[in-house]
Amino acid sequence: MGPTRKRDLTAATVFAAVAGYMFVVLAIALVGTKDFQGLGRYVLAAFPAFALVAERLTGSPRSLRHAAIACSGLALVLAAAGFAHGLYLS
Repeated sequence: MGPTRKRDLTAATVFAAVAGYMFVVLAIALVGTKDFQGLGRYVLAAFPAFALVAERLTGSPRSLRHAAIACSGLALVLAAAGFAHGLYLS
């Protein structure tokens, strides 16, 4: 057998793979549902995106990390307020 090369998985390679996976998952969910009522359960498969975003934010400036946390918190508060007022969010 000849020499084998180990493939080095760089952050860009992992990012491209996860981005492709997310695109396919979202495309299947958007094309496969006619009324978007069950879209949330299908899009849940894109959860690894949060790990990718966290990995990308580790090397970023502190202000960008704080802005990302603030935006995420604001989205959580708005979604919770909508749910509390009986809005159908799905």
